[in-house]
Amino acid sequence: MKQLRWLILAGLPLLFGACMSKKQVQALQDQHRQETGRLNERISGLSARVDEQAAEAEIRNRQIAALKQDTAVKALIIANLETEKADQARKLAECEVQLEQERRALGQELSTKNSTLQEKEIALNRALAEAEAEKARAGRLSESLSGTIERVRLLEKELRMKDSAVRALRESVARALTGFTGKDLQVEVKNGKVYVSMQEKLLFATGSTAVDQRGREALLSLAEALRNQKDIMVQVEGHTDDQPIKGGTIRDNWDLSVLRATSIVRILTAEGKLEPTRVYAGGRGEFMPVDAAKTSEARARNRRTEIILTPRLDKILEIIDP
Repeated sequence: MKQLRWLILAGLPLLFGACMSKKQVQALQDQHRQETGRLNERISGLSARVDEQAAEAEIRNRQIAALKQDTAVKALIIANLETEKADQARKLAECEVQLEQERRALGQELSTKNSTLQEKEIALNRALAEAEAEKARAGRLSESLSGTIERVRLLEKELRMKDSAVRALRESVARALTGFTGKDLQVEVKNGKVYVSMQEKLLFATGSTAVDQRGREALLSLAEALRNQKDIMVQVEGHTDDQPIKGGTIRDNWDLSVLRATSIVRILTAEGKLEPTRVYAGGRGEFMPVDAAKTSEARARNRRTEIILTPRLDKILEIIDP
């Protein structure tokens, strides 16, 4: 493009020479020389720049060569680094696998230990609860024992009072029946009770249920001794020998023993003024002999009435079962 422009400018004088004056041609030639000078300057500048750029290109080429060589070295270094990286990655993977295995093993061990610890903690809590329960039970037992000891003390006191009362009752009854003592009447203490044993001949005729006069007097003396002792229960038991009943309205020894006991109860309550709620009657027949021998003397001893005097045990029972 630049060469075309120069050719055009050089040919202008020839193209327009015939038409232009010499002065105009000279002016055009001067302009052409000036333009040519400027073009040459520019060309020189461009040439210098080309040389400069060629030098720079050479420098760049050497730098590129150096860079290529440096790049090769670096590529080798990078390859080595990549190899080391791969090796490190492999080792890291192996370490991670081993670490995971150890983590799982530790997790399993920790889980086992936690389970064992929980079991021990549960066992400990159970043992503590049992210990607390045992402590509370011991406390209750201690309180119960203290209460039991106190009840025993009160019971012993009541029993001593009862024994004393029974002995006093025996003496009182014995004094009241002083005129009737002997083989026909006995007063004794057995099992914490006062037994007044009256032989048949003191109270009844043979086979009879009616109390004779002397027996009535003995019973009224006994009732008088018991009338004011409201805490004494009176049990009347009839006993017979083993000889069967013959004829009459009495069917057997059971019947005879019960009828005799009720006859005595009526005298004690109706005439002796003892409260009926304190007195009760029963018959034993021939089944509780005092002498098992088959002699007339033994049978005479077995034909008897026992009046059993028992102190009320309400206070004692309250102490035993509060």
